[in-house]
Amino acid sequence: MAEVSAYGRVTCKTGEKAYTLREGEKYSFLTFSLLDSKPTKNFFKDPDDNPGQFYQVEVTGKKYCAYLSEQIEKGRIVAITGQAVWSRYNDKKYLTVKNSQVTFLDWHLLKAAEESKAASDDPF
Repeated sequence: MAEVSAYGRVTCKTGEKAYTLREGEKYSFLTFSLLDSKPTKNFFKDPDDNPGQFYQVEVTGKKYCAYLSEQIEKGRIVAITGQAVWSRYNDKKYLTVKNSQVTFLDWHLLKAAEESKAASDDPF
């Protein structure tokens, strides 16, 4: 099986949670969408009309899913590595990345924002 690595921002529809969590007695599945931050060049359409590559990321493991459910939110910058699985549904192709490992790339940004907010309520 092919393996894929990508990085980008966690994305979701407005007003929805950034992830879905399915839990059973002995298993957990957490899924979320990732928008690749470096879209490929689209030769057939207007270059400004290229939304980028979307990945449906699936993570397994009870403890890992519980940890990620506390951290995943829209806009977080993450890197993922996992097994690439292509599927077709209603004439659309989907790329699911299964058995993923997720690395948060924006910890330093969050820490700096928290320190700035603690130092002053008014940033100006």
